[in-house]
Amino acid sequence: MSVILDLISSVVIGSLVILIGLRLNASIAGTGDASKAQLNVQENAVDIVRTLEYDFRRIAYNSSNPTQCILYFDTSDIQFQGDIDNSGGGVMDVGLDQVEWKLGPAVVGLQNPNIHNLLRRVAYDGGPWGDWQSVGIGVSVFHLAGFDRSGVPTSDRLLIRIIETTLQVENPYLTQDQVNQDSLSYSKIFWRQTWQTSQNLSRHD
Repeated sequence: MSVILDLISSVVIGSLVILIGLRLNASIAGTGDASKAQLNVQENAVDIVRTLEYDFRRIAYNSSNPTQCILYFDTSDIQFQGDIDNSGGGVMDVGLDQVEWKLGPAVVGLQNPNIHNLLRRVAYDGGPWGDWQSVGIGVSVFHLAGFDRSGVPTSDRLLIRIIETTLQVENPYLTQDQVNQDSLSYSKIFWRQTWQTSQNLSRHD
């Protein structure tokens, strides 16, 4: 009888060890997937921010009338003017380009319903608009806020001297949550920048 009990105990203990091993293996795999997803989100956000920084720092660049260089402003759409490619050779009002950034419609067919394309287009040297280009997929938040030279919020494009940009990028697919490993979540990264654009926009204030 004791032999049978020993065998049963061994089977139970062996089964528990196997289950623990399987759970541990699944946890390690899930953590690896989550880390990879987070890295992908971070790299995507860095690429978007790099392009944003380049463009926004050139609002009103080489314009003799900088306060007129924000052509359209909304919470998720901005058009502005500036010599972004230096084609004017530093000569005032020569080679001015028009640039537009906006949040595109939600992308269908992905697991994450909050995913949008962030869109950008350019009209170089006063020419026609180029095609819309996707700067990065995975954007769930793109929000713009304008402030006057005193830091007071304003939506009047003629008064805007500072622009605050809020960006959130998410992974299109669910992965294991890195905090609560028993649940799934979308890896995400949040970024906010206040562009001190007064060097160009407030030059003649």
